[in-house]
Amino acid sequence: VSIQGPISPATAFFSDYGFPNLLSLNPFYTFFLSWKDHFDPEYNRVHFMSDQDAVSNVQQYLGVEKQEFDSPIARRVQPDSVAAQKPNVVFVIMESMSADKMGRFGNPDNLTPFMDSLAGQSLMFDSIFTAGIHTFVGIYGTLYSMPTVKRHHPLVEMKPHAGIAQSLKQHGYQTIYFTTHDKEFDHVGAFLGKNGFDRIVSKPDYPKEKVLSALGVPDDYLYHHAIGEFNKLSQNGKPFFGAIMTGSDHGPYVIPEYFKPRHSERIKGVVEYVDWSVSQFLKEASAQPWFDNTIFVFIGDHGVTVEKHYDLPLSFIHTPMMVYAPKLLGAPRRVGKLGSQLDAYPTVMGLLGLPYVNNTLGIDLLRQDRLYAFAYADDKYAVLDKDYLYISREYGINSLYHYRTGDQRDVLPEKTAKAADMRRYGESMFQAAQYLRENGLTHWLEP
Repeated sequence: VSIQGPISPATAFFSDYGFPNLLSLNPFYTFFLSWKDHFDPEYNRVHFMSDQDAVSNVQQYLGVEKQEFDSPIARRVQPDSVAAQKPNVVFVIMESMSADKMGRFGNPDNLTPFMDSLAGQSLMFDSIFTAGIHTFVGIYGTLYSMPTVKRHHPLVEMKPHAGIAQSLKQHGYQTIYFTTHDKEFDHVGAFLGKNGFDRIVSKPDYPKEKVLSALGVPDDYLYHHAIGEFNKLSQNGKPFFGAIMTGSDHGPYVIPEYFKPRHSERIKGVVEYVDWSVSQFLKEASAQPWFDNTIFVFIGDHGVTVEKHYDLPLSFIHTPMMVYAPKLLGAPRRVGKLGSQLDAYPTVMGLLGLPYVNNTLGIDLLRQDRLYAFAYADDKYAVLDKDYLYISREYGINSLYHYRTGDQRDVLPEKTAKAADMRRYGESMFQAAQYLRENGLTHWLEP
């Protein structure tokens, strides 16, 4: 009898349902397989198709009819009319803010009463998906509208990137970024400093007594400190752009003693605290002279695993995006169309009415439609629309699920054309993003 090797991931996937397939994997084999691959220089690169084909496909998806710049995806955006005034802009990138935590999306625990109320007062995008499952991916995707590929960490490379901070600086904005902890965690500080941000505010800038854990200051103090900095910037006679990266909804889940959650379960209590912190932030901000001329954008860096229907849970990538500016945006409304975290920057630029060159994979959701959203989660990627979820696994088979109905059965054999279309879209985006980054074509371009 011949010696048999351990079961491979491809062999293990025997079922039409995701969870049973994972149970049959050999954990020791898959761990060491991943460890071995980590030392391969090609480990974090993709080879889905030729770069030329990928770029051509992406140009078609983005509506780039004629290449005007060195970057093949760059397109000039000229608003119908230039805004009479330049509003301030504040992006709040919320740690682990899955849509599944909100009552608006069906959570029964009433964890986010304020944000549920805020959604009804905002330009509310209900079908937004993040570009991945890590904080650095969320920062990169939200501020620079580009995806990561596999486990690649673009912030380490320090390459020039087009982003909202650069675009707004070109229009006279002051730019500032806030984090709860050390600014060089995940190489964030150096990368942002090179790509549009005038100042990075981090742990050394806060009073020592406000630092509660390795993650630094709690969210409510972070917001309070940011308002103080915004007050200073507002006195300079120029608009400001601020990006705030929260941290409380991340382990070790430290809840300040002065906040008493209703839930005894810490992971739920901290969501209550996060929601309360947002309410305190906007309450304090509303008393400032710059509030009425400010657009606030709340979006998650990624979500968390709440439901486990699929091996890439939708709760891990589904996030709310709320654009709040009651004095500037008119009546609240819901935008139900499909969108990506990558679309935050172009959509806000459209609201501002400022000309710029969009050299990213993001689109203005109020003027364009996105065919699919896409996300990389280390060893797998997802492509989805409002009905179907396509998952491609590095070490296993590909699957298609009709997630809108809650069906956990793999319907790819019945929907091969749909799966092929989704795969082509996602792989074109990932391949093109890799090509642009590796060839120095992600830089900011003057309009």
